[in-house]
Amino acid sequence: MNLEIILTGSFGVGKSSIFNRFIHNEYSNKYYGTLGIRVNEKVVEVEETNINFKLWDIAGEVSQAKVPKTYFHSPSIIIYVIDLSRGFGLKNVPSDLNYLKEINEGKKIYVIGNKLDLLSKQEISNLKNKNPEIDFFIMTSAKTGENIDEMFSSIALQQMNTTSKT
Repeated sequence: MNLEIILTGSFGVGKSSIFNRFIHNEYSNKYYGTLGIRVNEKVVEVEETNINFKLWDIAGEVSQAKVPKTYFHSPSIIIYVIDLSRGFGLKNVPSDLNYLKEINEGKKIYVIGNKLDLLSKQEISNLKNKNPEIDFFIMTSAKTGENIDEMFSSIALQQMNTTSKT
């Protein structure tokens, strides 16, 4: 099974760190903004099925409307990444998600909270309570690797289940 996934979201939310953690099992504290787009692949076995993940890492923008629409044509799955440690960044989420749904009719969008390692359990709970309109698929830490592999495996399982029902 082949899955093409694009990582999108504002700048500095950790898209490249998620990309590097998943593809190369690496993390760096240095921040280098992505210029344009990076694409790489990784094969992972999920429930005895080889999944070929083709992962797209695109440059971050405050508004997703500034990202070229052509970037979204090929990948069938969108991971919208949010920096959990920057509460002010949550104000763009509803408009970004509406825009992504408009230009990507029928594509699955997963909302991911990243930088879980920077918040306490109480802070996470408060963030969820203050933002009930944001439906987080999972919360991750690219720095520690927490939930990164689980996120991609869960996405693959959902896609496998969807494919087997059709």
